[in-house]
Amino acid sequence: MTRNTYITITKSSYDKLIRQANYISSSRQSYTLIALYLNRENDITEKEIEDYLNEIDEADEKESFYIKITPEMQNEYKSKKRYMFSFNQLISVFIYRFLLFNDLPETEDKVDNKLKGFTLPLKTIERLEELSKSIGSNQSTLINFGLANFDSEQLPKKNLSNEEKKKYLGIAYPLLDKIPHTKTEKIALIDKILFNMKL
Repeated sequence: MTRNTYITITKSSYDKLIRQANYISSSRQSYTLIALYLNRENDITEKEIEDYLNEIDEADEKESFYIKITPEMQNEYKSKKRYMFSFNQLISVFIYRFLLFNDLPETEDKVDNKLKGFTLPLKTIERLEELSKSIGSNQSTLINFGLANFDSEQLPKKNLSNEEKKKYLGIAYPLLDKIPHTKTEKIALIDKILFNMKL
């Protein structure tokens, strides 16, 4: 069962979150959940939590909002040492820290996306669907986030699979030029994004 979690961060960090979500044509919810997923294996000390909470508390302006966290992600964070802090405080700190150090491009207005078809092996589609379900973020947001962080290194050659299916994803307009033209390169791109997100 999903859990409503109350997040409080500084207004400047919140504005950054929205602008970065806008760049990948994402909702606040989906982007925040990706941030949590990417930090799931990171630990934090009691002093770090205290210092970050003090920074948030002492800010001139703060912003609070709710997110729904999947059971899988709840388990990841419930297993972390919380010291004397609440679950909401722990999640707030991880989101705040992610935003302090994340340099994803930003835009004031949410960009449009274009529906693009990818003919992918069933196994790749299953991995994408599993990741989306586990995080609670939609598949297009995951791929757009991956594209925004993807460097232009040469994609590995992929063997074609006999079991394939068309998958449509909404690609944010600023990221369309990162989509390769050939089928094998598209498969390699999606696989690389999933690999980079450690699935």
